[in-house]
Amino acid sequence: MKNTCLLVCFLFTSFIMYGQDSVSKTEKTPADIAKIRSEHLGAKLNLSEDQKSKVYQIILEEEKEKESERIKRNARTKKNQESIKKVLTPEQLKEFELLKEKRTDARKQHRQKMRGNLKTPADKKTIEN
Repeated sequence: MKNTCLLVCFLFTSFIMYGQDSVSKTEKTPADIAKIRSEHLGAKLNLSEDQKSKVYQIILEEEKEKESERIKRNARTKKNQESIKKVLTPEQLKEFELLKEKRTDARKQHRQKMRGNLKTPADKKTIEN
């Protein structure tokens, strides 16, 4: 009886632990991305502290612009989709939602494929003088 009870408790705990995200996915801020990218360039190019600082500022501005553009693009897309939904019949709306899901899934698969192939031939090239 004790063994059965222990087994049930163990399995229950295992299911709870398995259901939790092992790594919480947090969005990186433009400053985080700029820091990572500038450190990477600093290490690869042997930059001085002054150069690292300047590169960081350049990348930070770029990342802030990208973030702003992403927010605007998402708002525009949402507005357009709401307008489209108003025009569609219920059957067309269901099909529209299915198409959106398929597109989202295809995008996810493409990202996973690309992340698996991060090492491209360009990474293997060396600078030849």
